[in-house]
Amino acid sequence: MQDPNDETVRAQRFRRFVEYAADAFFLIDPDGRLADVNQAACDSLGYSREELLGMTIADIELDATDEQIAEMLEQMVPGVPQTLTGVHRRKDGSSFPVEVRVGAFEEGERQLRIALARDISERDVVETALRESEERYRELYENA
Repeated sequence: MQDPNDETVRAQRFRRFVEYAADAFFLIDPDGRLADVNQAACDSLGYSREELLGMTIADIELDATDEQIAEMLEQMVPGVPQTLTGVHRRKDGSSFPVEVRVGAFEEGERQLRIALARDISERDVVETALRESEERYRELYENA
């Protein structure tokens, strides 16, 4: 029986945890390229893992250029995560809004970033419906 505290066992368990997570995970190298992704990232964007590896964030983020992303990644400090919103582009050209939580950490001499992206399409629909409902209520109230 394997020791559950063994480093190799823990690493395998963590990899499975990330692989089966509901949200898209992206590991970003110092050059801004995708170094690793989980299955949710592949499913949400319509690419295979092999296709995504080596792409840049700007290849999938509709609202930012490579330069803007490089500047943002450079300014990140390990241990100080950031929450951003954006629009991801799928392989088929369609897009969807996302909320992205990005953090930086050091691995040896390299500073890597990890991003967790969540599709917020449904939340946007609910928020829009709520705003429209509030506006209708306000108009009724003001007209009454």
